[in-house]
Amino acid sequence: MNSVELLKEFTRQRGDAAVIVGPSKNSGVLYHQEHQPATIYNMELGYTTAIALGLAMAVPAQKVVALEGDGSMIAGIGVLSTVALNAPENLVILMLDNGTYGSIGQGDCESATAAGLKLANVAIASGLAPEKVREVNDLAAFGAALSSAMTEPGPWMICATTERYGTDIIKRAPLPEQDIVESVVFFRREMIARGFAFKD
Repeated sequence: MNSVELLKEFTRQRGDAAVIVGPSKNSGVLYHQEHQPATIYNMELGYTTAIALGLAMAVPAQKVVALEGDGSMIAGIGVLSTVALNAPENLVILMLDNGTYGSIGQGDCESATAAGLKLANVAIASGLAPEKVREVNDLAAFGAALSSAMTEPGPWMICATTERYGTDIIKRAPLPEQDIVESVVFFRREMIARGFAFKD
């Protein structure tokens, strides 16, 4: 599955969801497809879902999406049991699995999913409801799963297998026009404008 097309489908269904994006080319692609201020780009490896979980628990009236890569999900894999324990209904974990650590090196460093790790199975074993964990391999299945996740109570986890990419795509990948600090500042302002209070 082409990750750019997948992200186009996500932007079509996103609505006003707050989104935390992990470290990868996905941050730049999402920014240039449809930037929204309620987005934090290039969250550090392993922290994307953890930050999204905390946000979802703090603002239960707001849909929150963690846009993960497989490498980042593996790095923070313990958070899945905490997601299951707290079970915020407004949380969606969207995990794009290309079998590599695309944010480091030349895009040729394989992740454990390339050797057979099934993160959907880990999510279920961690306590997420099996009917709300979906594995998808084509755009139609992704769109259907995302539609359910964005409109029905969660937490949801969608594991989408995407194409692998190497050095050429890494070099051509667009970057967000905000660094992580700037995007956090704009994110905070947007959430306050929506009526959510933040304590320093």
